[in-house]
Amino acid sequence: ALGHSLSAEPGDGIFIPPVPTELMQAVAKT
Repeated sequence: ALGHSLSAEPGDGIFIPPVPTELMQAVAKT
């Protein structure tokens, strides 16, 4: 995976790129 991931285990098959807190909050509101 490229860069860091929010996933605890690398290579788990799911790559989540770092997301800005503002975007996380915006998505959570929708």
